[in-house]
Amino acid sequence: EAAAQNLRGISFFRQWERRAHWKPRVFPFYFKSDTEAITAFLMHFEAIVNRPFQDAKIIFLKGGGYHVKEEKVGRKLYLDESRNALEEVLRNGKREATLKLEFSPARITKVMLKDHPPAQLLSKFTTFYGTHDSPNRIHNIQLIASWIDDTMLLSGESFSLLKHAGDFSEERGFKEAFVILGGELVPQYGGGGCQIGTTLFNAVSLADLNVKKRRNHSFYFNIYPLGRDATIYPDSLDLLFENDSGFPILIKTEATNKYLTFRIYGTPHGRKVEFSPAAVYMLSTHGKFVRSSLRSVIQEDRPFRTEIVRKVLNKEGGEIHSEVIKSYYKLYGERDNVPIRRKEPR
Repeated sequence: EAAAQNLRGISFFRQWERRAHWKPRVFPFYFKSDTEAITAFLMHFEAIVNRPFQDAKIIFLKGGGYHVKEEKVGRKLYLDESRNALEEVLRNGKREATLKLEFSPARITKVMLKDHPPAQLLSKFTTFYGTHDSPNRIHNIQLIASWIDDTMLLSGESFSLLKHAGDFSEERGFKEAFVILGGELVPQYGGGGCQIGTTLFNAVSLADLNVKKRRNHSFYFNIYPLGRDATIYPDSLDLLFENDSGFPILIKTEATNKYLTFRIYGTPHGRKVEFSPAAVYMLSTHGKFVRSSLRSVIQEDRPFRTEIVRKVLNKEGGEIHSEVIKSYYKLYGERDNVPIRRKEPR
């Protein structure tokens, strides 16, 4: 009973832990099981032992250079099974108890990064917020950016922006801001995520990674490069790309109150990416797209589409491959022509 009293304060075990370093002795004690005290002890032990696994990480130093931080194995104590094991020991006077622990290995280890650490800048892209952007929208952008920061992809792994953003809910910290829905601006939780998509799409394209899914906005806003924007919407529109560089890559984010920046780090491949100016085609009154200009699109307030040629060049400037990026917009959304279903909370 005296032992049970000490159990509640944990001090009993701490005293005998210190004495365990002395020369071996036999202590003829008999214990009485106290489930509440054992649970209290294990919960204290659990708080010390439990931790999620941590991947190896690139730490950039202020004076230049970098350091690879070693991974940590995850640990989890099974409370019920461990309590039963301790109670069995106390009931039967056994000398040892086996606590049940589960270990989870890190996904990325220091050894994996040894030969090709993703520490050299492959690409960088920045977008700025609009003059009318609400604090809610900027908050959502900063929230998603913080979750993406330090994401590392091994060769062959893919990145889904929707998966990383998760549920756009108030419980997860999102606020209401404008999204495009059904041809209107509507305040919804997570509004602003499309700026994440656009900025990341351009950084990934400049790093020459394989973009598998990308969809442009239905309205064009000039805070984005024409024909090179990317939208997301839960369960339907995603930005998905693959790390086909052959080496690990690292994604770093910077989200201030004025701009959003993505940086992609990896092993230099010696390639250069160039974008052509956007060719603009306006939907005519005859229902056909004809070559036009953005100025004409704005003046006539008509739907339009764009085509951009993305070229990948080698060190000598020779073309390795190219692709055409196509986008279709219902309108140029920088005037009072944008329909608003209801006002955005501010």
